Order: sequence, then structure tokens, then C-alpha cells
Amino acid sequence: MLKGTSSKAPPETATATSDSRAAFIHFITDDGREFGFPFAQLLHFVLEPTSGSAAPPQRLLLAFPSHDVTLTGYRLHLLCDWLDQQKALRLKAEDARFANLHDKQPFITGITIAQASAS
Repeated sequence: MLKGTSSKAPPETATATSDSRAAFIHFITDDGREFGFPFAQLLHFVLEPTSGSAAPPQRLLLAFPSHDVTLTGYRLHLLCDWLDQQKALRLKAEDARFANLHDKQPFITGITIAQASAS
């Protein structure tokens, strides 16, 4: 093996299994905390299209009764399909420079979890 290289697999930021209807969506933040929100409590999601410049990251907003989750990344429309199918999801942000390593999967570059605002 060449010096400075690794046999470690490239990062996968979004994994889904074909398990029948998962109970939770898992989000792993930069500080290592893992949040699980029930699929049954997903109120809605909004995929914001990319604008103007060359392939900027997309934003996917997920609304739960207690929290709002914002994902930034690439090919997030694929993640919307997984949400529709209620696949078991484990989502973790990785460095954007790896975004094209798995070009047939969603790639998450940022996860923000905030308390839902009282309306």
C-alpha cells in the first residue's frame, strides 16, 4: 500500500436498508450524537432546488413536532424516494470533497437539528 493511502472504504453519508418500514430516522451530528425521530411523526419535508450557480448543495427540510432537521448535500431527491418508502435511514454528514464517490446515492454535507418553533 502506498504511504498516505488507506484501505478504508469511502464515506457513505446515507444508508438505507430494505427492512420493511422502519420506526426511526437516524441522524448523526458532527459531534457524534445520534438522534432518532419516528417516521410516524414526520409531518412533511421540503426539498429546495439548487439555484443558479454550478451544482450547489441542495437543502432538505424535515419537520417533526418537536424538532426541525435541515440536511444539505447532493442528490437529495434520492433521499426523498427513500422517505416515501420508509426505508431504515442512517444519515451522517461527511466532507463535500467525497460527494462524487457514490454518485448513485444521496450525499449529506451538513445536518442541523433545531427545536421546532412554537406557532
